[in-house]
Amino acid sequence: MNLDLHTFGKMPGAVYLAQLLNERGSSKQLRKVSQFLVTHAIIERDMKAAVMSPAIRLMAIAQWQRSILESELQGLDDLIMDVMKNVAMGKLKNVQDNG
Repeated sequence: MNLDLHTFGKMPGAVYLAQLLNERGSSKQLRKVSQFLVTHAIIERDMKAAVMSPAIRLMAIAQWQRSILESELQGLDDLIMDVMKNVAMGKLKNVQDNG
């Protein structure tokens, strides 16, 4: 594959994910990773825009975290799966820290 290193963002994990997909990935794996990260980017955008009480926000973030950790995409290399989840968790942490 020939992905730009910043395809998934500028965080070190996102750059590493692009490197892994370039080295070990297939177009099928790229589609799965892209779909997963786009879904979580939409959640990130909505969480940043939402006006909610701190308690509701914490519950929403906890649910988002569970959805990331429980994700299992068939046909993905284990290392790619782990790095992809770490990238999504980094976005969640950003939302959590920056409210």
